[in-house]
Amino acid sequence: MTDYIRNIVNNQNVTSQATLIRGATILSMDENVGNIERGDILINGSTITAVGQNLDVSGAHVIDATNMIAIPGMVDSHRHAWEGQLRRINPNATCLDDYSNATHFSFAKYYRPADIYVGNLLTALGAIDAGITTMIDNSHNSRSAAHSDAAVEALLDTGIRAIHASGAPVAGEWDRGHWPGNWQRLQDKYFTNNPESLVSLAVMAQLEPELMCCDYPSLQNQHVFAESEGSGAPDGSCVDEMGYLWNAEWGGNRVVRYRPDGTTDAILTSPGIQSTCPTLAGEGFTRLYCTTAAVGLTALSEYDGALLKAKSDLSPGLPENRFAAHTV
Repeated sequence: MTDYIRNIVNNQNVTSQATLIRGATILSMDENVGNIERGDILINGSTITAVGQNLDVSGAHVIDATNMIAIPGMVDSHRHAWEGQLRRINPNATCLDDYSNATHFSFAKYYRPADIYVGNLLTALGAIDAGITTMIDNSHNSRSAAHSDAAVEALLDTGIRAIHASGAPVAGEWDRGHWPGNWQRLQDKYFTNNPESLVSLAVMAQLEPELMCCDYPSLQNQHVFAESEGSGAPDGSCVDEMGYLWNAEWGGNRVVRYRPDGTTDAILTSPGIQSTCPTLAGEGFTRLYCTTAAVGLTALSEYDGALLKAKSDLSPGLPENRFAAHTV
Protein backbone atom coordinates (compact mmCIF):
# COMPACT_ATOMS: atom_id res chain seq x y z
CA MET A 1 0.00 0.00 0.00
CA THR A 2 1.50 3.34 -1.03
CA ASP A 3 0.72 6.85 0.11
CA TYR A 4 0.70 8.23 -3.42
CA ILE A 5 -1.57 7.85 -6.43
CA ARG A 6 -0.02 6.26 -9.52
CA ASN A 7 -2.75 7.11 -12.04
CA ILE A 8 -1.66 10.73 -12.54
CA VAL A 9 -0.22 9.67 -15.89
CA ASN A 10 -1.54 6.13 -16.34
CA ASN A 11 -5.21 7.14 -16.40
CA GLN A 12 -4.75 8.74 -19.81
CA ASN A 13 -6.15 6.65 -22.65
CA VAL A 14 -3.43 5.43 -25.02
CA THR A 15 -4.69 5.03 -28.55
CA SER A 16 -3.42 2.26 -30.76
CA GLN A 17 -4.09 4.37 -33.86
CA ALA A 18 -1.12 4.80 -36.16
CA THR A 19 0.54 8.21 -36.22
CA LEU A 20 2.32 9.52 -39.31
CA ILE A 21 4.78 12.41 -38.96
CA ARG A 22 4.76 13.86 -42.46
CA GLY A 23 7.33 15.95 -44.29
CA ALA A 24 9.99 16.45 -41.62
CA THR A 25 13.70 16.91 -42.14
CA ILE A 26 14.89 13.70 -40.49
CA LEU A 27 18.26 13.48 -38.74
CA SER A 28 18.09 9.84 -37.69
CA MET A 29 21.53 9.29 -36.07
CA ASP A 30 21.20 5.78 -37.54
CA GLU A 31 23.58 4.78 -40.32
CA ASN A 32 21.00 2.32 -41.68
CA VAL A 33 18.38 5.05 -42.05
CA GLY A 34 20.53 8.09 -42.76
CA ASN A 35 19.26 11.65 -43.04
CA ILE A 36 16.23 12.49 -45.15
CA GLU A 37 15.64 16.05 -46.36
CA ARG A 38 11.88 15.53 -46.47
CA GLY A 39 10.58 12.32 -45.04
CA ASP A 40 7.94 10.58 -42.96
CA ILE A 41 7.95 8.62 -39.70
CA LEU A 42 5.30 6.01 -38.97
CA ILE A 43 4.52 5.19 -35.34
CA ASN A 44 2.26 2.33 -34.26
CA GLY A 45 1.44 2.51 -30.57
CA SER A 46 4.79 3.39 -28.99
CA THR A 47 6.99 1.88 -31.70
CA ILE A 48 8.52 3.51 -34.77
CA THR A 49 7.75 1.00 -37.51
CA ALA A 50 8.87 2.82 -40.65
CA VAL A 51 11.00 5.78 -41.73
CA GLY A 52 11.07 6.87 -45.35
CA GLN A 53 9.58 9.08 -48.03
CA ASN A 54 5.96 9.30 -49.12
CA LEU A 55 4.67 6.73 -46.63
CA ASP A 56 0.95 6.15 -47.08
CA VAL A 57 -1.00 4.67 -44.17
CA SER A 58 -4.76 4.61 -44.38
CA GLY A 59 -6.48 5.99 -41.30
CA ALA A 60 -3.33 7.22 -39.61
CA HIS A 61 -3.35 10.39 -37.55
CA VAL A 62 -1.14 12.78 -39.57
CA ILE A 63 1.14 15.39 -38.01
CA ASP A 64 2.34 17.99 -40.51
CA ALA A 65 6.05 18.48 -39.79
CA THR A 66 6.84 20.68 -42.78
CA ASN A 67 9.78 22.99 -42.04
CA MET A 68 10.50 21.07 -38.85
CA ILE A 69 13.40 18.81 -37.84
CA ALA A 70 12.81 15.34 -36.38
CA ILE A 71 15.67 13.94 -34.30
CA PRO A 72 16.03 11.22 -31.66
CA GLY A 73 15.37 12.34 -28.11
CA MET A 74 18.29 13.78 -26.22
CA VAL A 75 20.10 12.01 -23.36
CA ASP A 76 20.66 13.61 -19.95
CA SER A 77 23.40 11.69 -18.15
CA HIS A 78 23.03 13.29 -14.72
CA ARG A 79 19.76 14.04 -12.92
CA HIS A 80 18.78 13.85 -9.26
CA ALA A 81 15.15 13.29 -10.12
CA TRP A 82 13.91 13.16 -6.52
CA GLU A 83 14.65 16.91 -6.27
CA GLY A 84 12.10 17.79 -8.96
CA GLN A 85 9.90 19.89 -6.68
CA LEU A 86 12.92 21.70 -5.20
CA ARG A 87 13.87 23.50 -8.41
CA ARG A 88 14.44 27.25 -8.08
CA ILE A 89 14.63 27.20 -4.28
CA ASN A 90 18.35 28.06 -4.23
CA PRO A 91 19.14 30.33 -7.19
CA ASN A 92 22.06 32.12 -5.54
CA ALA A 93 24.06 29.07 -4.51
CA THR A 94 27.76 29.61 -5.15
CA CYS A 95 29.21 26.35 -3.89
CA LEU A 96 28.48 22.72 -3.07
CA ASP A 97 27.82 23.60 0.57
CA ASP A 98 24.99 25.96 -0.43
CA TYR A 99 23.42 23.23 -2.53
CA SER A 100 23.76 20.61 0.22
CA ASN A 101 22.29 22.89 2.88
CA ALA A 102 19.22 23.49 0.71
CA THR A 103 18.70 19.83 -0.16
CA HIS A 104 20.51 17.00 1.67
CA PHE A 105 20.75 18.67 5.07
CA SER A 106 17.21 20.07 5.06
CA PHE A 107 14.32 18.89 2.85
CA ALA A 108 15.83 15.50 1.99
CA LYS A 109 15.75 14.30 5.61
CA TYR A 110 11.97 14.63 5.72
CA TYR A 111 11.07 13.16 2.32
CA ARG A 112 8.28 10.58 2.33
CA PRO A 113 7.94 7.97 -0.45
CA ALA A 114 5.18 10.18 -1.89
CA ASP A 115 7.63 13.07 -2.13
CA ILE A 116 10.10 10.87 -3.99
CA TYR A 117 7.35 9.81 -6.39
CA VAL A 118 6.29 13.41 -7.09
CA GLY A 119 9.89 14.55 -7.56
CA ASN A 120 10.74 11.78 -10.01
CA LEU A 121 7.45 12.24 -11.86
CA LEU A 122 7.97 16.00 -12.28
CA THR A 123 11.57 15.55 -13.37
CA ALA A 124 10.85 12.83 -15.92
CA LEU A 125 7.84 14.62 -17.43
CA GLY A 126 9.80 17.87 -17.57
CA ALA A 127 12.63 16.08 -19.35
CA ILE A 128 10.28 14.61 -21.94
CA ASP A 129 8.70 18.03 -22.49
CA ALA A 130 12.19 19.41 -23.17
CA GLY A 131 13.01 16.71 -25.74
CA ILE A 132 14.99 14.49 -23.34
CA THR A 133 13.78 10.91 -23.70
CA THR A 134 16.60 9.14 -21.84
CA MET A 135 18.15 10.05 -18.51
CA ILE A 136 20.28 8.68 -15.70
CA ASP A 137 18.55 9.19 -12.37
CA ASN A 138 21.22 9.43 -9.66
CA SER A 139 18.96 8.88 -6.68
CA HIS A 140 20.92 9.64 -3.50
CA ASN A 141 17.92 9.81 -1.18
CA SER A 142 16.81 6.16 -1.01
CA ARG A 143 15.79 6.39 2.65
CA SER A 144 13.88 3.09 2.70
CA ALA A 145 12.67 0.34 0.41
CA ALA A 146 9.40 2.26 -0.04
CA HIS A 147 11.31 5.36 -1.15
CA SER A 148 13.19 3.34 -3.76
CA ASP A 149 9.97 1.74 -4.99
CA ALA A 150 8.40 5.17 -5.40
CA ALA A 151 11.35 6.43 -7.45
CA VAL A 152 11.23 3.47 -9.85
CA GLU A 153 7.44 3.52 -10.17
CA ALA A 154 7.42 7.21 -11.10
CA LEU A 155 9.91 6.59 -13.90
CA LEU A 156 7.90 3.62 -15.16
CA ASP A 157 4.68 5.64 -15.09
CA THR A 158 6.06 8.48 -17.25
CA GLY A 159 7.27 6.23 -20.06
CA ILE A 160 10.77 7.74 -20.13
CA ARG A 161 13.80 5.57 -20.86
CA ALA A 162 15.94 5.77 -17.73
CA ILE A 163 18.67 4.22 -15.66
CA HIS A 164 17.72 4.42 -11.99
CA ALA A 165 20.95 4.56 -9.98
CA SER A 166 19.87 3.93 -6.42
CA GLY A 167 22.04 5.55 -3.76
CA ALA A 168 22.24 5.99 0.00
CA PRO A 169 21.13 9.29 1.59
CA VAL A 170 23.72 11.87 2.61
CA ALA A 171 22.20 13.06 5.90
CA GLY A 172 19.50 12.34 8.48
CA GLU A 173 18.00 9.13 9.83
CA TRP A 174 17.25 6.41 7.29
CA ASP A 175 16.73 2.66 7.10
CA ARG A 176 20.31 1.41 6.81
CA GLY A 177 19.08 -2.16 7.01
CA HIS A 178 17.86 -2.08 3.41
CA TRP A 179 21.24 -1.02 2.04
CA PRO A 180 22.89 -2.35 -0.09
CA GLY A 181 20.52 -5.33 -0.38
CA ASN A 182 18.00 -2.88 -1.82
CA TRP A 183 19.64 -3.27 -5.23
CA GLN A 184 18.78 -6.97 -5.46
CA ARG A 185 15.26 -6.39 -4.12
CA LEU A 186 14.59 -3.71 -6.76
CA GLN A 187 16.01 -5.96 -9.48
CA ASP A 188 13.74 -8.85 -8.47
CA LYS A 189 10.62 -6.72 -8.02
CA TYR A 190 10.72 -4.56 -11.15
CA PHE A 191 13.26 -5.80 -13.69
CA THR A 192 14.07 -9.53 -13.59
CA ASN A 193 10.80 -10.55 -15.25
CA ASN A 194 10.48 -7.41 -17.36
CA PRO A 195 13.33 -7.51 -19.91
CA GLU A 196 11.56 -5.04 -22.24
CA SER A 197 11.30 -2.35 -19.57
CA LEU A 198 12.52 1.10 -20.59
CA VAL A 199 13.87 1.55 -17.06
CA SER A 200 16.93 -0.34 -15.83
CA LEU A 201 18.88 -0.43 -12.59
CA ALA A 202 22.30 0.82 -11.56
CA VAL A 203 24.10 1.94 -8.42
CA MET A 204 25.05 5.48 -7.47
CA ALA A 205 28.42 5.80 -5.77
CA GLN A 206 28.63 8.05 -2.73
CA LEU A 207 31.53 9.98 -1.21
CA GLU A 208 32.74 6.95 0.71
CA PRO A 209 36.18 5.28 0.46
CA GLU A 210 34.80 1.89 -0.61
CA LEU A 211 34.28 0.72 -4.18
CA MET A 212 31.46 -1.85 -4.20
CA CYS A 213 30.93 -4.63 -6.75
CA CYS A 214 28.60 -7.54 -7.38
CA ASP A 215 27.80 -10.23 -9.93
CA TYR A 216 26.11 -8.99 -13.09
CA PRO A 217 23.32 -9.14 -14.14
CA SER A 218 22.08 -10.96 -11.01
CA LEU A 219 23.37 -8.25 -8.63
CA GLN A 220 24.20 -11.04 -6.17
CA ASN A 221 27.41 -11.36 -4.12
CA GLN A 222 27.63 -7.67 -3.19
CA HIS A 223 30.93 -6.85 -1.51
CA VAL A 224 33.73 -4.29 -1.21
CA PHE A 225 35.98 -4.44 -4.27
CA ALA A 226 38.58 -1.93 -3.08
CA GLU A 227 39.02 0.86 -0.56
CA SER A 228 40.73 4.12 -1.41
CA GLU A 229 43.75 4.97 0.73
CA GLY A 230 43.95 8.54 -0.54
CA SER A 231 42.39 11.76 0.69
CA GLY A 232 39.60 11.71 -1.90
CA ALA A 233 36.52 9.59 -2.56
CA PRO A 234 35.96 7.19 -5.49
CA ASP A 235 33.97 8.68 -8.38
CA GLY A 236 33.64 7.61 -12.03
CA SER A 237 35.35 4.52 -13.45
CA CYS A 238 36.21 2.68 -16.66
CA VAL A 239 37.64 -0.77 -17.42
CA ASP A 240 40.58 -1.53 -19.71
CA GLU A 241 41.42 -4.46 -21.97
CA MET A 242 43.01 -6.44 -19.13
CA GLY A 243 40.00 -6.03 -16.87
CA TYR A 244 41.69 -3.46 -14.64
CA LEU A 245 39.47 -0.74 -13.18
CA TRP A 246 40.46 2.93 -13.52
CA ASN A 247 38.81 5.11 -10.87
CA ALA A 248 38.89 8.91 -10.54
CA GLU A 249 39.02 10.24 -6.97
CA TRP A 250 36.99 13.33 -6.13
CA GLY A 251 39.16 15.61 -4.00
CA GLY A 252 42.14 13.30 -4.29
CA ASN A 253 44.09 14.74 -7.25
CA ARG A 254 44.47 11.32 -8.80
CA VAL A 255 43.24 8.39 -10.88
CA VAL A 256 43.86 4.91 -9.45
CA ARG A 257 44.18 1.72 -11.52
CA TYR A 258 43.02 -1.39 -9.64
CA ARG A 259 43.78 -5.00 -10.49
CA PRO A 260 40.84 -7.41 -10.90
CA ASP A 261 41.41 -8.57 -7.29
CA GLY A 262 40.99 -5.02 -5.96
CA THR A 263 44.62 -4.30 -5.16
CA THR A 264 46.22 -1.10 -6.40
CA ASP A 265 48.27 -1.40 -9.59
CA ALA A 266 49.11 2.23 -10.39
CA ILE A 267 48.37 5.77 -9.21
CA LEU A 268 48.31 8.64 -11.70
CA THR A 269 48.52 12.09 -10.14
CA SER A 270 46.10 14.63 -11.61
CA PRO A 271 46.59 18.42 -11.62
CA GLY A 272 42.81 18.76 -11.15
CA ILE A 273 41.69 18.52 -7.52
CA GLN A 274 38.28 16.98 -8.16
CA SER A 275 38.70 14.21 -10.74
CA THR A 276 35.33 12.87 -11.81
CA CYS A 277 35.37 10.35 -14.66
CA PRO A 278 38.18 8.69 -16.67
CA THR A 279 37.98 6.96 -20.04
CA LEU A 280 40.50 5.42 -22.43
CA ALA A 281 39.94 6.59 -25.99
CA GLY A 282 41.71 7.85 -29.10
CA GLU A 283 43.94 5.78 -31.38
CA GLY A 284 44.23 2.27 -30.01
CA PHE A 285 42.35 3.41 -26.89
CA THR A 286 45.68 4.49 -25.38
CA ARG A 287 44.80 8.06 -24.45
CA LEU A 288 43.52 8.65 -20.93
CA TYR A 289 40.88 11.37 -20.73
CA CYS A 290 39.54 12.54 -17.38
CA THR A 291 37.03 15.23 -16.48
CA THR A 292 37.43 17.43 -13.41
CA ALA A 293 34.96 19.59 -11.49
CA ALA A 294 35.27 23.17 -10.27
CA VAL A 295 32.20 23.20 -8.00
CA GLY A 296 32.93 24.28 -4.43
CA LEU A 297 36.51 25.40 -5.13
CA THR A 298 37.42 28.98 -4.28
CA ALA A 299 40.84 29.11 -5.93
CA LEU A 300 40.54 27.67 -9.44
CA SER A 301 43.30 26.62 -11.79
CA GLU A 302 43.08 25.87 -15.50
CA TYR A 303 42.83 22.18 -14.59
CA ASP A 304 39.62 22.52 -12.55
CA GLY A 305 36.38 22.11 -14.47
CA ALA A 306 38.31 20.80 -17.46
CA LEU A 307 38.89 17.77 -19.68
CA LEU A 308 42.44 16.47 -19.16
CA LYS A 309 44.35 14.19 -21.53
CA ALA A 310 47.45 12.03 -21.10
CA LYS A 311 49.21 9.23 -22.97
CA SER A 312 48.83 5.87 -21.26
CA ASP A 313 51.54 3.22 -21.50
CA LEU A 314 49.39 0.74 -19.60
CA SER A 315 46.73 -1.54 -21.06
CA PRO A 316 44.49 -0.06 -23.82
CA GLY A 317 40.85 0.65 -23.13
CA LEU A 318 37.77 -1.00 -24.59
CA PRO A 319 35.29 0.23 -27.22
CA GLU A 320 32.28 2.00 -25.78
CA ASN A 321 29.23 -0.04 -24.84
CA ARG A 322 26.43 2.11 -26.21
CA PHE A 323 23.10 2.45 -24.45
CA ALA A 324 20.52 2.20 -27.22
CA ALA A 325 16.89 1.48 -27.92
CA HIS A 326 15.75 -1.97 -28.97
CA THR A 327 16.08 -2.71 -32.67
CA VAL A 328 12.73 -2.33 -34.47
